[in-house]
Amino acid sequence: TSRISLMNELMAAVQSWIASAGVETLFLTVFILGIVATLPIGPWSMVALDQTHKYGNKHGLCIATSAILGDMISIVVTLVFYTAIQHAVHAYQNVIYVILSLLMVLFSFYFLLKKKEKSKSFKLDVIKILGKFKVEKPLAEKLYNRLGSSHKFTYLFTVMWSAFHPGNLMTYATISLMVTALGYNLTEGIILAEYLIALLIATAFMWYSWILLGQLKIVKRTTFVIVKCFGAMFLVAGLATFYLKVIPSFA
Repeated sequence: TSRISLMNELMAAVQSWIASAGVETLFLTVFILGIVATLPIGPWSMVALDQTHKYGNKHGLCIATSAILGDMISIVVTLVFYTAIQHAVHAYQNVIYVILSLLMVLFSFYFLLKKKEKSKSFKLDVIKILGKFKVEKPLAEKLYNRLGSSHKFTYLFTVMWSAFHPGNLMTYATISLMVTALGYNLTEGIILAEYLIALLIATAFMWYSWILLGQLKIVKRTTFVIVKCFGAMFLVAGLATFYLKVIPSFA
């Protein structure tokens, strides 16, 4: 009990310090989580970078805008699901903490074990999938290259990829649960607006920065290091949530 109260006092002190700095705690929290959610570690982020190199920054920024739109759709989808289960979220907080701690540990291993992506890996995956439908490799490569050269198709695919990719949906669902665990009700208008604005700014910042600066080796290396750091942070947070929230409820 003394450890739990000490942790609560520490969290209160951190929140007080953030508030004194003139930054709303919810906004800062969601912004940081949004940065984590849009870290360019997936295969499509490398494809976007490759397309930017081929066709210029204007095209790359259009891809980034499409990705941001897709992310916002994904966020709305998870919020609709959240609204549908909000009563269960508040009624079964212990279960939510169990799920949340497991998800954070899962994400931590995903980040910690993540290898550097290459744009070619996405192409190979697509060719492999088409091969399962009896499409020969030369034809699959030709089809991939033709669709990849179509800017409109690239923008549309980017929106669909960002909006309905299972990883994105799970990530934003986890963020909504984390915010709820911090005591915020996402069904309240002001809190919901702050939540959406923070995520929009975070996703826009990450995607536009990646398109404009991602060609630099130092940016790629720094991003990879940040991914590992967030992986370690998620591992600690997941274990801490389980220790401080789950175990005491069953004691």
